[in-house]
Amino acid sequence: MKRWASLLFAGLMLLAPLSGCGSRSEGSEGTTDDTPVTLRIANWSSAGEALERAGTECFTDAFTNKYPNVSFKIDILPDYQNQFQNNMAIGSTNYDVFLVPDCNFGAWASTGVMLDLTDRVQSSDVINIEDMYENVAERYMLNEENLTIGSGKIYALPKDVGPYVMAYNKDLLMDLDSDTLKSGSTSEYMSIYEKYEEHLTATDVFDMDVAIEMFREIKKADPTMYSVGNMQIEGMVWSNGGDFVDDSQTPAVSTVNTPEVIEAYKTYVQMDDEGLMPDGATLTTVDANTLFRQGTLACIVMHRVMVTPFRQIEDFEWDVCPVPGFSAAPTLNSSSGSAGWAVHVNSQNRYWAYKFVEFCASLEGQIAGTEIGFCVPMYDTKDATDALYELDGGKMPSNTECFINAAKNQRKNRLSTLAYSTRWVTTMDTLSGYIFLNPTDKDHMTVEEFLQESDRQINSILQIDYNEATY
Repeated sequence: MKRWASLLFAGLMLLAPLSGCGSRSEGSEGTTDDTPVTLRIANWSSAGEALERAGTECFTDAFTNKYPNVSFKIDILPDYQNQFQNNMAIGSTNYDVFLVPDCNFGAWASTGVMLDLTDRVQSSDVINIEDMYENVAERYMLNEENLTIGSGKIYALPKDVGPYVMAYNKDLLMDLDSDTLKSGSTSEYMSIYEKYEEHLTATDVFDMDVAIEMFREIKKADPTMYSVGNMQIEGMVWSNGGDFVDDSQTPAVSTVNTPEVIEAYKTYVQMDDEGLMPDGATLTTVDANTLFRQGTLACIVMHRVMVTPFRQIEDFEWDVCPVPGFSAAPTLNSSSGSAGWAVHVNSQNRYWAYKFVEFCASLEGQIAGTEIGFCVPMYDTKDATDALYELDGGKMPSNTECFINAAKNQRKNRLSTLAYSTRWVTTMDTLSGYIFLNPTDKDHMTVEEFLQESDRQINSILQIDYNEATY
């Protein structure tokens, strides 16, 4: 078997829709005055328990300062999605507020455990969804007529948005010579950083062809170095003008067998063939984030959550630039990550539980939540961007505007497209393994064969899953 290049997003655990939630006790508003109340929160450990707790405490501490009668018990749960799914399946949970990863929203909405927040949000004095980046709040809205996500009832409010950018080891790129001589010189070469500085300091677009040229120069200058890690096929497909499914139809239909999608996958395979990305054997022992921190990976597509651990790097200077994208839609270069807060329908403290969820989604709460670099405020307003610039001031990375533009333009991932199916994504990504086999392997597929088979299986899965969905 040849190198294995995974197309799955790290940390995403996929769920099939649940059909029922058993018997439930009736929730209540609980106290609405300043009587002491303790809210119990369920949170995942995706970025590590310590970092996730610190990120949550940014919100809870700010809320307690505002409402001293409210205290919190925060549970950081390993294997969060499966643990919480099991709780829902038996119809019991002790939590007032729980985290909803955007990739799980559709499946979890079918269980009936999320309190419908629509009326509360519409009457809120501190939330204006129109001021948020348009692709964030919609991830927690369910259209119950066609089982799509993006409109309809509001069952959770976004806690954060985490855009993706590309980080690069600035010291390394300044040390490596490019193929280009400095102007007027016959012996001194321009560094790779100098040659591509215009692109590395950009805030919105990094052309894919230019990026691949740079990756090849890095590999040529230092064959022991990996050029880039965590490249995402979603952004490559979208920026090239392709897509995976058409969700305007009911059920949705596959759109993967197109020239745009074929070109994106071929480009990904070619980068793997040339050894520009970490190989599968390496990634079984160490992840790409660690390789970057160790200085053996020059560039990495990174989620905003990695700002906090990357700021602990002492051996080299680093910064960020846009994720490379094709020319058809260069700013649609990745999905962004998000998680929301939901109020459990059984909560005996619905009033204060919603007040907390509302606070987290407000501009005041968003500014509090950015203090450790965990996310960016999800409001497209001057107050929000000014607060982010202030919080990032004097720290790496310096290209804060790159995060803001990414948050504006990136969209929800494939797993968040349809309320009734994520199985089509896992099936497609499993099939993608066959394009990375040696061509002599009997199971090897060309990109064209892979997408033809994916097209057939996706359409079958979408029809079956839609017919079996229960909402």
